[in-house]
Amino acid sequence: MFHTVSQGETLMGIAWTMYRDPQKWWIIADYAMQDGHRTLFPDRDMTPGLVLRMPSPEQVERLLARRGE
Repeated sequence: MFHTVSQGETLMGIAWTMYRDPQKWWIIADYAMQDGHRTLFPDRDMTPGLVLRMPSPEQVERLLARRGE
């Protein structure tokens, strides 16, 4: 699953749209770093056109379950 960043989007906004929880922004940032992108921050706009690999909501739940969250 992929998401192309639009003008003005933030990680927290994308996390809200994808997972209904803006605090899950770090999961998106983690995936981006695994793909070789620079560190992404929740309060910084990203470059429009940047393509982010996104874990599915099911993958996020499994990840959080493994972490005990």
